[in-house]
Amino acid sequence: MRVRPMEGRCQQMNKRNYGGNVQWLRRAAVATLWLAAFILAGASSSRAQDAELTRKLTLKEAVTLAVANSRDLALARLQYGVMQRQIGVARSAFLPNLYSGSGVAYTNGFPLTEGGGAPAIFSLSYTQQIFNPPAKGEQHAAEQRAEEQRLSMDDVRDSVMSREALDYL
Repeated sequence: MRVRPMEGRCQQMNKRNYGGNVQWLRRAAVATLWLAAFILAGASSSRAQDAELTRKLTLKEAVTLAVANSRDLALARLQYGVMQRQIGVARSAFLPNLYSGSGVAYTNGFPLTEGGGAPAIFSLSYTQQIFNPPAKGEQHAAEQRAEEQRLSMDDVRDSVMSREALDYL
């Protein structure tokens, strides 16, 4: 008959030893349920956001986006801009050029200019070429190169548009 109190004592020890583990398992289960609830709530809200963001892209919109984001076309535009600036440099020889300056400087003795006169406090000079066939030829060559670059830029834009249209279809 003494065996029963030992069994009770063993059961009490087991409850003491495993009681903490049971509570830990319950807490883990509750945490898992909360985590699953948050994941499902996040997934449903992201699906709602995806439904708002996803829509059919039309051919016109796809081509417009491709032209706006094309690196090849951006490079062609930059090269065309360089050519436009080169035309401006070549054309500047035939435009009025004004130069201003001062002859004031510290010297020992009496200052003289190259011509032998006294230096001016303020000087202004004006130059403009009227007839210079080599410079005019360079200007025309720069204009032709710019026109070629513009046509090249149009070709690049057309190829980007056709590639995007083929990809879309």
